[in-house]
Amino acid sequence: MLKQKGTFAIPGNEIKDDKIVEIIPFENDGSYEEVVIPFECHEEIRKELEDRGYTRENLLGENNEEIQYINTDKNVIQLINPRVTKFRGYQKKYSVTAVTNMLLTYSEMQKIGYKIALKSKADVVWIWFKRDGAPNGINIVTQQWFKRALKPFFINIDSEDDEIVDYGELILSENRQDGYVCSAYYYNHPDMPAKHLAVSKNAITVNLDIKKSSEFLTLCTNLLKGTKLFITYKINGGEERSTSVTVQDAKTIITLEGYQPGDQVSGDVTLIMSILQDKNIMDEYGIDYENLTGTFICRSEKESMVYGRKHFFIK
Repeated sequence: MLKQKGTFAIPGNEIKDDKIVEIIPFENDGSYEEVVIPFECHEEIRKELEDRGYTRENLLGENNEEIQYINTDKNVIQLINPRVTKFRGYQKKYSVTAVTNMLLTYSEMQKIGYKIALKSKADVVWIWFKRDGAPNGINIVTQQWFKRALKPFFINIDSEDDEIVDYGELILSENRQDGYVCSAYYYNHPDMPAKHLAVSKNAITVNLDIKKSSEFLTLCTNLLKGTKLFITYKINGGEERSTSVTVQDAKTIITLEGYQPGDQVSGDVTLIMSILQDKNIMDEYGIDYENLTGTFICRSEKESMVYGRKHFFIK
């Protein structure tokens, strides 16, 4: 799309005979989801979009405007519980939690962290950045600064989680967290219901049962061949055990460790999350199991995951 030349497609409308007969708001549609992009990421995402050509000029035909971020010399953080200890017995280690008094981008926190590390004159510096009011342990980013000579002690070349930034006399190993976004969102919306994709009109009603023969147990179901199930069970009220079962046909023999004909068996059969199924199964059932229905399928506003579960008791 270039300078407003393109097509805007609005899903969710009810269409009959190639005509829109009803407009369904996004918020009322089961597939509507909110995507929360934390402020800390905005600057990097915007730059990546610009590098790919997604600018105001290209998309809207308007002049690009440079976004001004804060002057990091301002008092935008509060240092909590600073501590000085020893590293390797003789080098100085400085640790502190930096509580942000306003929203900061990752690059702004790097600049602030660099100044804190220099001022501490320590060989190793740990800084935990967290939003004001966030619970203990829910951090935005953990910064580990160290002098260049200590680089071999801190950088794991096999790690993909840490971002390494060279500041000349100091090296930054940065680990970003995302839990603070979810925590803040759910703390502010304690009664927020989970959203699921709408159940398909042609959804299959799942039938599932476990039956006993003279020699073994049989799983009877109309689930597709290749569907992965998880079974937890107790034999004669003993310790809980578990096993995995893959549907082979309308009837699948179940092998339970320790089971003998005549034993009492109780437990639960669970249909694991769709995303953990093989792709061909997930495509048939839907990523949110929207193509399955019935009492076996557990779909609730109180839970974010859709799964299947049935309790059984055989004697």
